[in-house]
Amino acid sequence: MYTSYIGKKFLNFYKEEFSLPMDYAAETFFEEVMYPIFFNDDSHLMHVGNSPFFQKVSEADFNLFGSRTKAQFERFKKKIESEDFGGDILVGYGSSDLSATTSGQVSGINYNYKSEEAYLSWIGQALAVSVKGGISILFDKKEILLKLFNGWKLYREFLSQTPSLKDKQIETWNGNYLKQMLNSDRIDFNFSSIHVDITLTKLAIQTVQWTELIFELAKKYQNTTLYTYAYLLSQTNITVGIIPLFLKEIYEMYELRDLIFIDEKDTVLSDNQIERLIPFYSFKQACMQSTIGLKSIEPRGLRDYLPKGTFDFSKGNELNNQKNDNLSIYKLWIIAMLNKKELLDLSREFAQLLYNSVSKRQNAEGRAKSTQKQFVKDIFDSKTSKQFVENITNLVEDEVIDSSILRRMAEEAILMPRDNFPLFITLIKFEYSILNK
Repeated sequence: MYTSYIGKKFLNFYKEEFSLPMDYAAETFFEEVMYPIFFNDDSHLMHVGNSPFFQKVSEADFNLFGSRTKAQFERFKKKIESEDFGGDILVGYGSSDLSATTSGQVSGINYNYKSEEAYLSWIGQALAVSVKGGISILFDKKEILLKLFNGWKLYREFLSQTPSLKDKQIETWNGNYLKQMLNSDRIDFNFSSIHVDITLTKLAIQTVQWTELIFELAKKYQNTTLYTYAYLLSQTNITVGIIPLFLKEIYEMYELRDLIFIDEKDTVLSDNQIERLIPFYSFKQACMQSTIGLKSIEPRGLRDYLPKGTFDFSKGNELNNQKNDNLSIYKLWIIAMLNKKELLDLSREFAQLLYNSVSKRQNAEGRAKSTQKQFVKDIFDSKTSKQFVENITNLVEDEVIDSSILRRMAEEAILMPRDNFPLFITLIKFEYSILNK
């Protein structure tokens, strides 16, 4: 399981960082470093279902070892020594009970697991990062793993100082810690930034939105493709798999923001506004695309304005500028997806042309406002580039229209990828709505 792999990677980084001998074992690290932080207290930092740390301690064992935590630890070591390797000892592995929902596939291959592998799996799981939806992520990058390790003691401190705080949330803590510290110049961690809420009568650390973490990673590793492992350990384990993060694509949101909105002081987006983007996809849904990139962080709510029938759940609604605070983030993401700044300029030119034409027809020709409104709606409801070109041909009749703009619009609409066309139409709709504001 990947938890053991990450545990081993981390242990090598740890030995390198602190100049430890190469034979420094995972068992030693667990006993000297991890156990005192994670389990030598009535409140544990981590939960592994059915493990000895999860089970009650008899009065006899309590008296024998002097404490509940010591008794659990001794039982844990004894089970590893017995080589009874199920999912309660090898974290992330299948249950040794073949009838359990978390059992692995039956195989004739004889896997000779070692105790070292078991300890490594616990270390690896302690470095998992959880995002909203319950999916956990494992990174194999040295800087990230050592940074997460530095946060363990702080979680113990936070848990000790916060009455009624739910324990066993290391994966959730890791997400909050990494989000804050990845790009921070601060040495000290700001505990007040941790959002807690009441869950089943107890306070619980709230899980970070996955896009918040992705944006922080993109700022730190701007030109990098970061490979991660995504999974879920629960009553039924889920393996999502190896998911590449195309961080260069994500970082384009910042680069385009600086390029496009730098002179628009009333609409310029701060880093915080970009990072508060609520995604259309859950992290699990985004992973189903096999990679995480710009397409994965589509803003929630944008499909309300895409032409109906072009995307799942698209509605083709008109934009109400007074009620929508997400217009700038919608525009920024669309422009990044189109990957062509000239299309923003062209959309503004065409929106102005359309606005002027409609105003002229209403004033000079006395046409009903509802007729002109339907004319504009037909253009914005175009599902295909062919339909769009047909709808704008009526504008050729207008003597004040710049025909070169129409020609460029038709060329761009026909030549662009089919999936980009609804985005381009929606960008024009947004620009037109601003003129009608």
